[in-house]
Amino acid sequence: MDRALELRMKVEKNETIEDPLDYLNHSEIIKKYSQLTQLKPLGKIFALVGLAEIPYAEKLPLTQELLAFVNQYLATPEGFAFTGKLEEIVPCYNAMLFEAYCRLGLGKSDAAQNALDWIKQYQVFDRQQKTPWPHKGICKFGGCMRTVPCYIGIGKTVRALLTYQEKVDQQDEKVNALIHQGVEYMLCLLY
Repeated sequence: MDRALELRMKVEKNETIEDPLDYLNHSEIIKKYSQLTQLKPLGKIFALVGLAEIPYAEKLPLTQELLAFVNQYLATPEGFAFTGKLEEIVPCYNAMLFEAYCRLGLGKSDAAQNALDWIKQYQVFDRQQKTPWPHKGICKFGGCMRTVPCYIGIGKTVRALLTYQEKVDQQDEKVNALIHQGVEYMLCLLY
């Protein structure tokens, strides 16, 4: 069993962990992530999202490098944009990076709070709603929020909000309401 998985299982069972870096430094998964070089921006996003699933990954130099890249090139004053261009923020990538930041203990950082504010202001959770987001990136990449909002973006957004609620702030009423709206929308798709 990989040492990173062992670490995650121990964390989930609330077991005492004396040296989490020992687990990470002896993990084949972490070694494979470390061997990924020359990643393009999307590769860096997915590497960070994957690492964020591993407890204590924020302590790794690789994770710190990926966070520095995202902060410098993909974090905008409005949220995370996978192209780095504010006008091309889309729900799924904004949500994935927001969730990764929450898992890495950065849910209250400016970058994460900008992503959360974008969700609160612009994400729609129902058909025939129009987002007040003035830019066209959400229509350019598959029509994220046209008359029928993309269920992938909604699903990832709900997951990110649940992670935020669990790891950062359980009292945010707007987040609670958005989770409820998103779950209701996803359940309606089943019928």
